[in-house]
Amino acid sequence: MLTHAWNHDHFMYHKHSVHLQMLRLLLSLPLLLEVAFEDLSDVIPLKVCSCPCANESVRKSNTFQLFAQLWSRRCFRSLTKSHMSKNVVIIGQTGAGKSSLINMLCPGANAPTSNDTTCCTHVEREYRCDLGDRYYCQLYDTIGLEEGRWGFPWAPKAERRLITYLKKMKSPHLLVYCIPAGRGLLKKSDGRNYLKLKSVVGKNVPVVVVVTHLENFRGPFSSWWLNNVDKLKVVGIPVDTRHACITTLPKADLQIICMEESLHDSSCADVKSLIKHILSKM
Repeated sequence: MLTHAWNHDHFMYHKHSVHLQMLRLLLSLPLLLEVAFEDLSDVIPLKVCSCPCANESVRKSNTFQLFAQLWSRRCFRSLTKSHMSKNVVIIGQTGAGKSSLINMLCPGANAPTSNDTTCCTHVEREYRCDLGDRYYCQLYDTIGLEEGRWGFPWAPKAERRLITYLKKMKSPHLLVYCIPAGRGLLKKSDGRNYLKLKSVVGKNVPVVVVVTHLENFRGPFSSWWLNNVDKLKVVGIPVDTRHACITTLPKADLQIICMEESLHDSSCADVKSLIKHILSKM
């Protein structure tokens, strides 16, 4: 009986050891790949001793410790690299409110702005934007298109520069095309620029439209798009394009013209929601 009990215990111990070795081998595979391509010096510490998915012997094993740390780093990167590295390029005509949009989305950005249609952005600038819920992206303010004869730079030169900038950019993930609604009717150049820049980045890069300068629009901002469906078709902008209709005026300026300050917050939320919705699907 004693011999039988000893053999049974020995068998169970041996079986447990084999299972443990197999688990260590499986857990080592990601580690081997990680070692082959990356340095382990930036491994994020993680308290794995409380992990409920493993027994005491497994939790104490170095392999499991390293695997858990690597998994932690991989999850951390999914929250940072996959979202912070997304590049969102703001484009549009001079005076469309691109820099004002940057200042609204990125408090403290202090992007140079102008109260008229004179070009105020002479060089491309990059800003970090917090979209909420741990989503981040990089916003790029660009020079304006359709600058007047005495503007800087000259219109064709500005267009060539923007196209070159987009082609050289490593990976633009989204274009935000600003259209000023406060200038009256939509112009053919609005559609021409939209289609041209969309062809430059290719069909895999989405382009959304942000309609600006709606502080004097009577009625809900969202109704502007529905009211101008026919005009959008005429200039060549698809009606089903994802969009946001907003004002970029600061709260103090809205108060001066007797408009609700909440329009600033709702406009900011609408644009962030639009951008985050597109980027979250990538």
